[in-house]
Amino acid sequence: MSLPQKYGVVAPSLDISRTLKEARQEFERGYIARVLGECKGNIARTAERLDLARQFLHQKLKSLGIENVYKNEDQ
Repeated sequence: MSLPQKYGVVAPSLDISRTLKEARQEFERGYIARVLGECKGNIARTAERLDLARQFLHQKLKSLGIENVYKNEDQ
C-alpha cells in the first residue's frame, strides 16, 4: 500500500511540482473565491461560512489577489 493510499489521499491529478505554500495558496484562492461567489460577494456572509473574522477575510482576499466582482453591485 502506498503512503497516499494508507492515509486516504487519492488525488491522481494533483500537481506536486509546486511547494506546499503554493499549493495551499491555490487551494485557498479557489475555495474562498467559490464561497464568495455563492454568497454573491457578501463579505459578512462569506466570513461566517468560512468561520473567519471579516477583517481577516479582507486580508486573505488581498493577499490571494481575489477581487470581489460584486463589490459595486447592489447586494
